[in-house]
Amino acid sequence: MKISFTRLNIARIYFLLILLAAPLYIENGFNNILRAKTYFVWVSIIVSSVLVIIFFLKWIYDRVKASNLKLELKETATSFIKSVNIMDVFVFIFGIICIVSSALSDYPEEAFSGSMAWYVGGRLLFMLCVMYFVMSRFMSSDFVSFIGMMIGGTFAMILAVLNDLWIDPLHILTEDENWRDHFTSTIGNIDQFSGYLSIIIPIMVMMFVISENGFKKTAAAIVLFFSYLNMFLTHADSVYIGVGIGYLFIIAFCLRKPGRYQGLLINGILFGVAGFAARVIILYRPEIRLDDISPILLAHSVHLIVGGACFVLLLLHMFLELHFSKEQLEKILQKVFWVYIVVAVIGVIAVIVISVMNYDMQFLNRRGLLWYIAAYSFTDADLKQQIIGIGPGCVDTISEMFYFEIEEAYGAFYFLENLHNDVLEYLITTGVIGAISYLGIYIYIIVDFIKTI
Repeated sequence: MKISFTRLNIARIYFLLILLAAPLYIENGFNNILRAKTYFVWVSIIVSSVLVIIFFLKWIYDRVKASNLKLELKETATSFIKSVNIMDVFVFIFGIICIVSSALSDYPEEAFSGSMAWYVGGRLLFMLCVMYFVMSRFMSSDFVSFIGMMIGGTFAMILAVLNDLWIDPLHILTEDENWRDHFTSTIGNIDQFSGYLSIIIPIMVMMFVISENGFKKTAAAIVLFFSYLNMFLTHADSVYIGVGIGYLFIIAFCLRKPGRYQGLLINGILFGVAGFAARVIILYRPEIRLDDISPILLAHSVHLIVGGACFVLLLLHMFLELHFSKEQLEKILQKVFWVYIVVAVIGVIAVIVISVMNYDMQFLNRRGLLWYIAAYSFTDADLKQQIIGIGPGCVDTISEMFYFEIEEAYGAFYFLENLHNDVLEYLITTGVIGAISYLGIYIYIIVDFIKTI
């Protein structure tokens, strides 16, 4: 089978590397996963860049041969300029400021390479911005990348559960004498795996509620089951925060149409089944280490409450479908939607107010200290650093200024590799320009999402 050398296929290769291969890539067991993932991102960037260059040279050759290169270049440039949106502007500014900040940093080598922050430095951030522009123009609505995410996600989730059961089918952990002390959320590192769950769950839920194709729904449901199971077994509480924020938007999206709402309820039932499976696994392996939220949810049978409530609502929805037309159901959900929006806004404001009122250095597992360090360092920096930052990945450089505070909070001094808050991270490392452009990307996505629902 010959693969046609097209822009779409180049985009497919890139996304398959990122979504299918990267989650399964392992280096030194699971002990070096953050460095391993960075390495694999570079592999995907280099492979895709080479393919793009080859495609571009072939494109130029074909145009020269047809004697219409000048016209094609003009039309392509005009088309690109017309397609530029606010998101492109934010990404462009962020990419440029990463390079400028690295070049003018007091630690340029560390800033460019990211050697003090798992090698996520100015070079990598800039290249990711470049790949955004390339792939946003190359990729069309295509299911191949989602297939990759489903396959890679499913295997990663299954390996995580097996890890908790002290089963190592690929023999990648047994060289570590303490491999049985690993827990699901590590697959090397807590934050890495919980971040992966926080991304894959909302995407698969959206796939499930939108798709009318039975195969796509089934595949998404399989990924979701193992993902919800890992939520209950994870040692990282942060996954609940990430998935919870995602669900704030998902619920609003699903309340816009009866079909989506029905899919959301089925997801709730799936969540309940996964919670029940987690309880069975914990009975089999009571030594599994869990953190705060999972034991509380399981102890109070939250999975049964959510699953049972969704089952009852699903029966009610089916009853209403028998007695109301599609238009009438949409009107009912429209009212529920606005009630939900009001409640969600009030809830978010309440959480922010309560968090600020109860803020201290131990807030969210000592995140309060890190955010205090970020705020103080920014206000204490000179004007140049406030505008362009100290350089990507250079948070370590301010660690020793807070030696006493870090030692008091953690019991021993250690260098800060990141601030566990992207906006504050980039405020310090890329300055006001970088933080505003980074935040602008998210705001644009949220506004665009609201417009589409």
